[in-house]
Amino acid sequence: MKVLVLGLCRTGTSSLYVAQKELGMKPYHFRDIAFNTEHMKLWLTAMRAKFDGVGKPFQGKDFDQMLGEYDSVADTPACFFVEELLAAYPEAKVILTTRSPQSWLHSMQNTLITVISWRSWTVLSLFDREHSAFYWPLFNRIMRVMAKGNDPWKASATPSYLEYFDEHYTKVRRLVPKDRLLEWHPSQGWEPVCEFLDFPVPEKEFPHICTSDGNVRTHRSTYWKRWRNVVQKGAQTVGLVGLTVGGIWYFRSRLVGSSR
Repeated sequence: MKVLVLGLCRTGTSSLYVAQKELGMKPYHFRDIAFNTEHMKLWLTAMRAKFDGVGKPFQGKDFDQMLGEYDSVADTPACFFVEELLAAYPEAKVILTTRSPQSWLHSMQNTLITVISWRSWTVLSLFDREHSAFYWPLFNRIMRVMAKGNDPWKASATPSYLEYFDEHYTKVRRLVPKDRLLEWHPSQGWEPVCEFLDFPVPEKEFPHICTSDGNVRTHRSTYWKRWRNVVQKGAQTVGLVGLTVGGIWYFRSRLVGSSR
């Protein structure tokens, strides 16, 4: 592990993730968790241990279960484990992706807070045992951390989001030595990142991705795709049950008929 990107989600972590790939690195991001059932389980276990006191806290090589094959990690839920990751990977450099608190909150309201308000996903998670049963609890736990234990979809949680933002960034700045830390805004582009990580600056524009509309659109697409999958499987099950019942009835009627 060479780089810990400890900024919160919606601070340019996706753009930096793509940029690191273009530099030849192998970064890890929530994008790598979202459809990996085992990783969703592991991170939810780690979060329950840290925030709910359930189970043994993750430390040291425990994180290698998720991060062992990568050389950079970013985004939630990894960025919640500041002390643990700094202890597990003491040689890693730290990039703190940042933006103003109010612009971060506005971005969150237009994306993840919008998605977490789709409470019908809770119902979907009861039927979609392949994905939503893991994704939705993890996503809820992530959002509840940033809402400081409040219901993350409610307007009353707004002050808590801002408090968490301030506390998180204050903690990272306090714990990481300045010579090991780069505070970076996506508008700064390649130069600070490449200088900090000892890479030549690519002769192309820095990637800026993950717009608010795109984030919500991706979640909506996943939501409906999972519902379609549930309905299709349900139809197949109903069809199979009908075929089985019909078959039993047919052979039973033949058996009764032949005995007369």
